[in-house]
Amino acid sequence: MNDFVEQRGCVIRKWATAMVLVCLVCRSRLCAAQTYGDFQYTVSGADVTITGYTGSGGAVAIPPSIPSVGTVTSIGDGAFSARWGNMSLTSLTIPDSVTSIGGAAFYYCFNLTNVTLGTSVTSIGNETFHNCIRLTDVNLPDSLASIGDSAFDTTGLTSVTLGDSVTNIGPAAFSNCSELTTITVDSLNPAYSSVGGVLCNKGRSTLIQCPGGKSGAYVIPQQRHLHRGLCVHRLWAPHQRGHP
Repeated sequence: MNDFVEQRGCVIRKWATAMVLVCLVCRSRLCAAQTYGDFQYTVSGADVTITGYTGSGGAVAIPPSIPSVGTVTSIGDGAFSARWGNMSLTSLTIPDSVTSIGGAAFYYCFNLTNVTLGTSVTSIGNETFHNCIRLTDVNLPDSLASIGDSAFDTTGLTSVTLGDSVTNIGPAAFSNCSELTTITVDSLNPAYSSVGGVLCNKGRSTLIQCPGGKSGAYVIPQQRHLHRGLCVHRLWAPHQRGHP
């Protein structure tokens, strides 16, 4: 019995020591973090990635560069996520220097209402704006090529316009958007098209996303496939029995 107690005490002491070491490592990393104003960042060559935000929220404009350091070209994964307490962010301006926005960068920013993306953004990561329930306005620039899985899942968007450069849209990119009524695609887009405000592939053989706020019935033409992640509310297929 005494041996058991002694072994258990040894395990607890080792666990406590490990936790202290983890805390010390985390603390040292935080102390060593590079900061510029309210922003935390990392540097690779002359390229700066914004990795965190410590400000009071409200309207935030990301700087295009860090003086004597480099140009801000990307926003890191989870950089502004509300998981780190950034629930007071209301609007955001991303400069033209930024080309990529990481996954979950603005995850659960409940009070974010509008986002202005710079003209150079080419990729938006997975769940970047997931559950930004008050986000009603975001411009998708002509430079945009890729939209990640669930990137705008559960947002307040009312309409989406995709340019001719978007060639990759992940599953559920616009799912659970109950206010979204139409998705429009540039006619010159080589990968996607829009039929009656519904997102389809270029050949219109696959229905990718029916906007969650679209009213009335939508007739699915015969031999059209349904894409995973599709919002299927109020859809009718002609071959279904009982179709009006």
